[in-house]
Formats: sequence, structure tokens, C-alpha cells
Amino acid sequence: MRYASRQSNPPESVSPAAESLGGTICQHMTTTKTTSHYALGSTDAEQERLIRQAALLAPFTERFFRGAGIGTGQRVLDIGSGVGDVAMLAATLVGPSGEVVGVERDERSIDRARTRVALAGLHNVTFTQSDVSQIAS
Repeated sequence: MRYASRQSNPPESVSPAAESLGGTICQHMTTTKTTSHYALGSTDAEQERLIRQAALLAPFTERFFRGAGIGTGQRVLDIGSGVGDVAMLAATLVGPSGEVVGVERDERSIDRARTRVALAGLHNVTFTQSDVSQIAS
């Protein structure tokens, strides 16, 4: 993220899928209310803010992922998936032959992520509820 925050312009090598993802993400928001352990909460307004933020950062996130070697056919684990923005972007990079598994502790966020993934027509993303801080070391 430090690298992305230094960039003043979006990267040139952004796929059309990532560019269109911002609109897809914002179009498929749901509206139920709750709070979670997330420091800023998980109200509708906060989740919508995070969705808009993810759409704004999508070109940088995609560039970071491509630089890390994420590509077609790979499997990606997204820990702390929230409402699914990073998982959805990763799904476009790994394509239908790849797989993305998102892990999130907040059930409401998972429900919203699953709805958004279905509405976006992505079939290579799944979400599971778990609190990774509870995994024994």
C-alpha cells in the first residue's frame, strides 16, 4: 500500500474489468444496519464509504497484485474480506480457471459480499465466516 499511496496517477495497465468494477461495486450495494468489531463500524454508510474507497483504489490494487504475480489460474486467499472488494478484483485477475476464497468474521459483511459477487456474475469467489485471530499458533 505504501507504493500505491505514492502514485499520483492511475497505472496505465489497468484492465477494462477493473475499470468497470468500480461501477459494478457501487451498483450492487445492499442496505441493512448493524455494527461489527471493525473500528469504524459496519453501518450501511461505512460499508458504502469503503466500497467507494475500494473503487477509487482499484487501479492501484490491481497494479500491486499484478506486480506480485497474481494471474490467471491462481488461487487467492483474502483475509478480512469485508464486503468483497479485493476478492472481486482478484477474481477478475485469476479468471474463471482461478479461485478466490474470502475470510471475514462479520456475517453481515459476508452476506453483502456474496450478494455483490452474485450480481457481478463472478463464479470463482466464495466467502467463509471465521475470525482468524482465533486460530491457534
